[in-house]
Amino acid sequence: MFALGLIGLLVRRNILFILMSTEVMLNAAGLAFVVAGARWAAADGQVMFILVLALAAAEVSIGLALS
Repeated sequence: MFALGLIGLLVRRNILFILMSTEVMLNAAGLAFVVAGARWAAADGQVMFILVLALAAAEVSIGLALS
């Protein structure tokens, strides 16, 4: 999923597609944090996922302001 976002980031030139690809990459990183936290029975992965969600919300607000 991260690789798909990276390919979309490198191939596309439209700012909205770049922001959507970045969103896919953030979701993949958040999923990896949650899975790692569940694997090691630690809440750190969920805390990092909340931070990733806050970053994604800021990115969406920038994308809405641009369009």
